[in-house]
Amino acid sequence: MFEITPENAAEYLRERGFVGSGPIRVTELADGVSNAVLRVETAAGPFVLKQSRPQLRTRDAWFSDVGRIWRERDAMMLLRPLLPLGAVQEVLFCDEANFAFAMSHAPEPFRN
Repeated sequence: MFEITPENAAEYLRERGFVGSGPIRVTELADGVSNAVLRVETAAGPFVLKQSRPQLRTRDAWFSDVGRIWRERDAMMLLRPLLPLGAVQEVLFCDEANFAFAMSHAPEPFRN
């Protein structure tokens, strides 16, 4: 699994054809314990890139199945058409080999 970071996310997204060649700004969101959660800003607008991590960011070593991210993605895809517009973000693309997916960004001024 390729570990996506704020420093390499733009190159990762371009190499896989998820974004075009324009400018990209990537910042880390919150202090996720089990995932890397990145805000990606492009000319087309912002989105969130999320990648599951095998070792959680805890004081003691704590490991978890990276496949858990697909349950989150699947729940979002199932619930989005059933709930009011804006209640669940849209899944934009998935990278199953790297346990990552992108979702639409919540509208401003929402914050974590």
